[in-house]
Amino acid sequence: MSAASEAYDALHRAMSTTTPACAGLDLFTSDDLTKADIAVLASICDSCELFTLCRGYASVSRPPAGFWAGKKYTTRPKTTTDRTNN
Repeated sequence: MSAASEAYDALHRAMSTTTPACAGLDLFTSDDLTKADIAVLASICDSCELFTLCRGYASVSRPPAGFWAGKKYTTRPKTTTDRTNN
């Protein structure tokens, strides 16, 4: 099993008992985010019980788009925006 599959399985299992803070918020999948949007999303991520599992999955799977665990991923040729500047 790949690291991405293992990380996804762990996140998926946790989501069966804990609703992520981002649930139902379409802004997490928007490609056009302002700096203010990013700050709001990062604060939502910071409060999420699933942050560590989400970050683990995103770091190994490198999603093509969306806002994952405080970091914006995009299909556009831009640098990513990370709430921790890592």
